[in-house]
Order: sequence, then structure tokens, then C-alpha cells
Amino acid sequence: CKGFAKESGARLTVTEDIDKAVKGADFVHTDVWVSMGEPLEAWGERIKLLLPYQVTPELMKRTCNPKVKFMHCLPATRGEEVSDEVMDGPNSVCFDEAENRLTSMRGILVYLLRDFEKRHPYDLEKQSVAKAELESFLK
Repeated sequence: CKGFAKESGARLTVTEDIDKAVKGADFVHTDVWVSMGEPLEAWGERIKLLLPYQVTPELMKRTCNPKVKFMHCLPATRGEEVSDEVMDGPNSVCFDEAENRLTSMRGILVYLLRDFEKRHPYDLEKQSVAKAELESFLK
């Protein structure tokens, strides 16, 4: 990350000081704290350790930036990594972010279907069915 930051001119800060981490930020981004498949006994301890880092209206104010945006790739666990007020607030762009991910997935499907045509040029029926299914999905 340090190499990418240096190359792009970005600022990278690794800290446990929340005020230092968010002051002047344009974006506050978080992710789920506990992933599916992790043992349930790990959840309580993990949440307890991370609760001070929950994205709340107070944390957003500590950025000192009234235009700061909140990002989350979704799905989010409300009340854990983010409060309802932030997630549903005017500075949240997490739903747009998730929608953009859907658009990316659709692009990958189109790419893969084009590759399918190259691998199976003789099977026009399979190509036609795949194209119809994709067009139906995209509507």
C-alpha cells in the first residue's frame, strides 16, 4: 500500500488514533467485522474489540468535513460497523457503491458470454439461449 500511495500521491495513515485517522477525510469506509463461516464464538469478542471504531454520526463529525462520504461495499451489519443514521444518511454512498458493483458483474457476464461464442462457434442454439438469458437479466 505504501508503494501505491507514493506512486499516486495518496496519503496512507496506519493508526489506532481515531481522530488522527478521520480528521480531514473525504471518505470513511468500513467493511463487515465478522465474515460468514467464522466460528460464532469469535463474533462477540471481535465486535467488542471493534466497537470503538463503529461509524457513527459523531465519528463522521470528527472528520471536520461536512461533505465527507460514507462507503461500505455491503452487506452491512447495522449497529455493528455502522449506525443506521450514517448508513441511511445524506452522506452515505454505500448503495451507489453496491449498484456499481452490480454493473461490474454485468460487464463480466457480457465478457464471458463473448468468450463463450469464441469457444463454441458451432453451437448457435446455446449462444442464442445465453444471450436471451443475459438480456432478460439486464432488463
